[in-house]
This record gives sequence, structure tokens and C-alpha cells, in this order.
Amino acid sequence: VQEANVPLINVLQYADAEARALAALVLGEIGSQEAIEPLILVLRESDSSGLRRVAAVALGEIGSQEAIEPLIDVLFQASDSRVQTFAADALRQIGSEEVINFLILKLQDLDLPPDERSAAAEALRLIGPEGAISPLIDALQDPNSGVRDAAFRALGKVSVESIARFHDKLINILNVSEDSGTRGLVMIVMQRTHVPGATNTLVEGINNPTEDIYNRYFAINSLTTQRRHLQNLA
Repeated sequence: VQEANVPLINVLQYADAEARALAALVLGEIGSQEAIEPLILVLRESDSSGLRRVAAVALGEIGSQEAIEPLIDVLFQASDSRVQTFAADALRQIGSEEVINFLILKLQDLDLPPDERSAAAEALRLIGPEGAISPLIDALQDPNSGVRDAAFRALGKVSVESIARFHDKLINILNVSEDSGTRGLVMIVMQRTHVPGATNTLVEGINNPTEDIYNRYFAINSLTTQRRHLQNLA
């Protein structure tokens, strides 16, 4: 297999985009370690969105830690959402804890521009947010609504059972947050699952005349979920 790598790697430099794409796919399928740097170069510098997507696929199949940083760069910098999606898929294939930790740090860094924090939440959604549930719940309190919405979308991919494990955190945010948008997002999250101990807080929200009308509606739906769960246990 290694003898085939050199001519295939050379094809990556051809002007024929179709030939380059086919070479990249084959190099990914055979797991060519020698092709990692040339594929990273295609990912970073190619003018072709299609070639960049194929390079991301190949790097994901090879599964090298060396590709993590370039793929993360694409997540934050690519103007084509399709390239970002393929980069996220590749990172999911590589499956490194380093990827999740890097994105969590980005999400939590309030010194970064909001669009970068939002991109971190979106990347976690695409890669798989199960390992970042607590930071994503915290991000529902981010001062920027775009970041809050991105974190909320990511939590939408988390299993109901996993969300339920963080019931104390959800209830605490409802009790302490003064932001109507944050409280509303938390109530919507709570509509999906039973949250032990949430009933009193939700009832207070429903009965609070100063609470946003939509949030009171969300609280009613969440309370219905809690009661339905208890009925199923009876």
C-alpha cells in the first residue's frame, strides 16, 4: 500500500479537480499516514469547496491527531457551511477528547467574540455534545443571545436521560437568572424530560405576573411533562 501512496499524493497537486478528489478519497480509504500533510494543505488552501470537503473526509478516515487543529480551524473560519459540516464529521471520526475540551474552552471564554463562542457550540452540536452537557447548559446564561441559541440547539441533540442528570443545574438557573431569554430556553429544555424537584419552581414561574408570557407558557408545558412522568411511574 505504501508504494501506491507517492503517485496518489502527487495526484493531489494535479489541475484536474476530479482526479485530485479521487486520489484524496483513496488515500483516506487506505489510511495513508504519508498523505496527512498534503491533505491538510488541500483542506486549508484549495479554492474548491468540493476538494476541501473530500480532504476532510480523507483526514477523518485516516484518523490522525495531527489533523485535529486544521479541522478545528476550518470549523471556525470556513465560509462554506458544507465544508464546516464535513470537518465536524471528520473530527467526530477522530473522536479525541482533546477536540471536545478545546471547544469547551472556546465556548467558555467570554473574552472571545460572540461569533466564535457560537461557533464552538455549533461545532459541539455537529460533533456530538454528550461530553459537553454542563458547559452547554452554562452557556444558556451567556450574555449574547446568539451564543445562548447555539448552546440550546446543541442541547437538542443530547439524550433525554443525559439532560435529566443535570436537573439541579437547570433548576438553579431558573431560580437565579434574571434574563428572560435564558429562563425561557431552560424551560424548553425541561419540556423534554423529567426534572426532579422542578415542580415548585415551574409553578412559581406560571404564577409570576412579571414573567414573560411565552416563558409562562413554556413553564406550563414543562410542568405537564413532569406530571406525565410521575403518572407513568404510578
